[in-house]
Amino acid sequence: VNEISKYLNVPINFVALGNMGGLIKMVDKDGGVKVKSPLTLVYNPYTAHDTGNDLYKFIKGSTSYYHTTNGVDWTKHKTMFGNAALAFARMRYDDPLGDYGRMLRQRLVMQALLNKAKNPTIFLSNSFFESLSKNVKTNLTLNDLLLIAKNYKKAKEHIKSYSIYGTSDWEDGVSFQVVSKTNQQRGTNI
Repeated sequence: VNEISKYLNVPINFVALGNMGGLIKMVDKDGGVKVKSPLTLVYNPYTAHDTGNDLYKFIKGSTSYYHTTNGVDWTKHKTMFGNAALAFARMRYDDPLGDYGRMLRQRLVMQALLNKAKNPTIFLSNSFFESLSKNVKTNLTLNDLLLIAKNYKKAKEHIKSYSIYGTSDWEDGVSFQVVSKTNQQRGTNI
């Protein structure tokens, strides 16, 4: 947090980190979500590619998806539950935008959760937090979150997101992004 705050010259007061196990629980707790896929993709959560038997197939422009556990018989679904949402949010290798595309799909799932929640405090109960405690870390207190939910219910309709794009580079077998000064400054300005 300190490094990003210094890098962008923007104070960061609060942070939340969630792993993918938390995504499954949040989506299942909310009774599933409907997300329009920005691209057609096939993904196996066990191979991280489009091979194997446990495949999810999402169609560009559709909120429906298909699932097979034997690689042959496909079942159509209209609502994504936890495992399907995880498959949708996790794939990156076959996305033309790579990790940026994956982040976009993760945001689409989170936005669908927020939009579906008529009462966002459902996500802020002690029992819900206990179920997520191994998957989410934040410096926000329960009171902070309740205050945000109470005062910013309508803000979910005006969420804007922005990615600071870089160019791919490799060093010692590690992939990373190099951000130009122009894109760094644009991120600071936004």
